[in-house]
Amino acid sequence: MFRSDAVGGIHLQSTAAPVGFDLPGAQWIQIGMPDGRSQLAAVFVPDGHGPFPLVVFLHGSSGLTRAQLLWAPRLALAGYVVVAGCYLAADLTSVVPDPSTLVPCTGLGAHDPTNTRAVSAAYTSLVNGAKALTVVKQGTFGLVGVSFGAGVALDAVDPSLAAVVADSGLGSGPKFTGDAPVLLLGGTADPEVPHTALVAFEQMLRAAGKNVESHYYDGAGHIVTEFPTTTADATQRAIDFLDAHLK
Repeated sequence: MFRSDAVGGIHLQSTAAPVGFDLPGAQWIQIGMPDGRSQLAAVFVPDGHGPFPLVVFLHGSSGLTRAQLLWAPRLALAGYVVVAGCYLAADLTSVVPDPSTLVPCTGLGAHDPTNTRAVSAAYTSLVNGAKALTVVKQGTFGLVGVSFGAGVALDAVDPSLAAVVADSGLGSGPKFTGDAPVLLLGGTADPEVPHTALVAFEQMLRAAGKNVESHYYDGAGHIVTEFPTTTADATQRAIDFLDAHLK
C-alpha cells in the first residue's frame, strides 16, 4: 500500500478504524511523524486500476467529522484517491452535539489551532503520507479544505499542488498563497465567515494576479459542500474544478 520512498521522516502503517468510524470504503492508516506525534487518516480509493490522481481533504478547526468522512467518497466516485486525515486533535469542547461525530486524533496532542508550527508540520506529514500511497498517481495533487482547513489549503505553497478548493474559509493573504488555481466557495449567510470578508479576500487574490474562480450561494450557511441545499451543486463544482486541473 505504501511506496518505499516516503519523504519527511514519516512512518506509515495500516491500522484499524477508530471505534465508531468503520465506514464504507474507508481504509485507515497511521502516520508516525518525526516529532513523535501520530495522525490518523482515512483513504478512499476509486474502483478500477490505478494509479489515480490525489486529493487531500483538510477538515475544520473542530476536527475530522463523520459528515466529512461520508462526503469524501463522492470525490472517490469521481476518480480520485481521497485522503482525509487529522492535522488537529478533535475539539471535544466544541458545540458539536455528539463527541462521537469527531475522530479523536489523540496522537496529535492538545487541540490548538493557534499553534501554526504544529499545524504546518501535521499538514506536511499528511500530504507526504498521502503521496506515498502506491495507488496515487505521482506528480501533482489537489487540496480540498473546509472552514479552517480552507485557510490551511490557501496558505499551502508546493510546486506539485495543482488545484485548491477552499470552502467557507480565508487564507492569510495573497503573499501566502501560491500559484495553484483556486476555487472559492461560500454562502452569503455564513455565520462563521462573513460573506463580505470572503469577497474581499477574493478581490485581494485577483489584484495580486492569482488564478481564482468563485461561486457563492445565496442564503447558504457554513461549508456549502455539506450544507443541505447546496451540497450537490457545490460538490459537482469542486469535482469539475479538480478535473480541469488534475486530469
